[in-house]
Amino acid sequence: MPGRGLLRLTVGWALLSLCVAVDTWPYMTLQTAPYQPPQIQVTKSGTTDPGYLFVGPRGNKPEGTAALIYDEDGNLVYQGPDEVTANFRVQRLFNQDVITFWAGNMTDLGFGYGTVHILDNTYREIYMVTLQGNFVTPDNSVPDSFIDLHESHISDRNTLLVTAYNVTQQSLTSIGGTPEDYMLDSLFYEIDIATNEIVHSWSALEHADQIALTDSKQGIDVDHGTREQPWDAYHINSVELFDEGYLVSLRHYWSGYYVHGNGTVMWQFSGELGKGDFKLDQAGVFSWQHDMRIYNKTDTGMILSLFNNANTPTETVAATTGLSYAVDLVNRTAKTLRTLSDSKDVIHSVSQGNYQQLSASGHVVLGYGSIAKIKEFDANNKQVLTAQFGTDNEVASYRGYKCAWKATPFWAPAIVVRRVSDDSAQVFMSWNGATEYDNWAVMAADAPDSVSTTIVTTFKRTGFETSGTVRGLKTKYLQVVARRGDIPLGMSPIVKYNQNRNKMHLNLISLALCLSPLALALPPQPILSKPPMKTNPQIRPTNQTLGHALIHNTCTSNIYLWSVGSTISPQFAISPNTTYTEVYRRDPASGGIALKITRVADGLYTAAPQMVFAYNLVGERVWYDLSDVFGDPFLGSRVRVEYRGLAGEEEDEEKRIEWVDGMSPGGSMVRVAGAEGDLILTVC
Repeated sequence: MPGRGLLRLTVGWALLSLCVAVDTWPYMTLQTAPYQPPQIQVTKSGTTDPGYLFVGPRGNKPEGTAALIYDEDGNLVYQGPDEVTANFRVQRLFNQDVITFWAGNMTDLGFGYGTVHILDNTYREIYMVTLQGNFVTPDNSVPDSFIDLHESHISDRNTLLVTAYNVTQQSLTSIGGTPEDYMLDSLFYEIDIATNEIVHSWSALEHADQIALTDSKQGIDVDHGTREQPWDAYHINSVELFDEGYLVSLRHYWSGYYVHGNGTVMWQFSGELGKGDFKLDQAGVFSWQHDMRIYNKTDTGMILSLFNNANTPTETVAATTGLSYAVDLVNRTAKTLRTLSDSKDVIHSVSQGNYQQLSASGHVVLGYGSIAKIKEFDANNKQVLTAQFGTDNEVASYRGYKCAWKATPFWAPAIVVRRVSDDSAQVFMSWNGATEYDNWAVMAADAPDSVSTTIVTTFKRTGFETSGTVRGLKTKYLQVVARRGDIPLGMSPIVKYNQNRNKMHLNLISLALCLSPLALALPPQPILSKPPMKTNPQIRPTNQTLGHALIHNTCTSNIYLWSVGSTISPQFAISPNTTYTEVYRRDPASGGIALKITRVADGLYTAAPQMVFAYNLVGERVWYDLSDVFGDPFLGSRVRVEYRGLAGEEEDEEKRIEWVDGMSPGGSMVRVAGAEGDLILTVC
């Protein structure tokens, strides 16, 4: 039984603050953004699964402390706001890919207080999940949200599973403490993402009759047991749905627990031989684990995986491994299926970490937590990729993932120009977060507000930032366009480059890419949905403050749509009886958004007749109108725009636009409505 003076584990991330060594790891410098992310060193030794590397580094210097995406060649793809983040990855929400991360403040006790942010594939924040309650903190502070960093897992029922820690006064005489000691209660919450309402909660301390304090592997010493330094008996670090309840990982018990929806502990999966409710083989022993996950669940069995730290800051004797088991739920046995470790690079991770099953190919990614490395293993348990982004034990990423991701940012590409002679200039260009472009076109313009520009030259995309020298210039104004092949995806503002040589010009508008995406109005993840949209008002989720622009196709053939601001989205084909949806957004360069619709593929680029449904989000209102250019694509068919407000709000006929025969009846089509409601354009 642990007692005072037997403290075995110094808390997880707190050890990072103890490191006083100078960080000599190389960091990037860029011309088009003020970022200094760590350079990532990628080594491949076999065939890898496709995807980008997602990390949230934190170390002893502020540079690179952000949510970061890299490709397998070591190129930066995206840097988020300068802040401490965790659990940065791609998840599925309402059948769409989103990126999620926790951001907040770390404590010196190995947990944190923060919020979970959910962004769409344009990096617009579509949901922010918070947690309020009667929590007690070590320093008596009251943060805006009490969500802990350890878990932010989107469930199959579109809820968010999060962890929390609460300072609680508790008699610890059973482990050598006093009747007035303080400890940390480990809790988890299931939160409805759309409404931010708590669906379910659970407290480990409330079930001390089933999870005894005396079974904790975390001893208590003379420095712990106060409110400022409470004893961390449990250390919850992962939660996911399981059967009629949840699977909960408690690091300081070397165990996972099946917790029924009524709170009862149904069984314990222990890493010690002879403990818990399942019989392990010798190869399956684990300790101080993280990230317990379940796959292929049936009535009689399942696959269970975990990250086996097997070390603490005071014990670094065993190799850290990734483990998976074939679990027999009937006979209560667990057979070890995989033990993942790189024999040429044995790692001792004392805190944090994760095990990610990539695909049916059998590839697995391990994020090594306190060691700034990610490794990928193939189906034969062979290491095929190692990525390092910091010095061992000086930089950490709570978890590290590899994820497929496609994104076209709302913000404009950035351009920096340096004049090198009277008719030549060096151009630097980047588009933070963009994954779909492969080349740049440098355009010459006669004035800063020129409508037409001329291609001067093109450059192949080279990593995050591309540069090249442009010669034979006859104008003072330049613009860059990010393209996929010949298709433009985003364009920078037109800038006037400096007449003096060797002086840099950074256009201020493109500095938008350097701001926190959470502070900007970012465009939404478009959604194509069936069946046909109902005309009854729908209750707006209270955790999403903006309404939507919807295009509903009742024609008998496809229509084609582009969402256009300072950038042009890819073409969306909207099939009959299907609805396109995007959350209102405001473009930082153009302000308004134009949804351009044609009846032929690629019609935007062939001057085909277009219907333009334009809107401008201004504060709590959205201004909108309807027009046609190059002809009337829906001539002879009814076209109408309707406004749908919150449930219970009466319909306002003055907000409607209707073209009975598919042609404008003349007069002003401009309307204004509350930004919390939806605008629905129905064609045909």
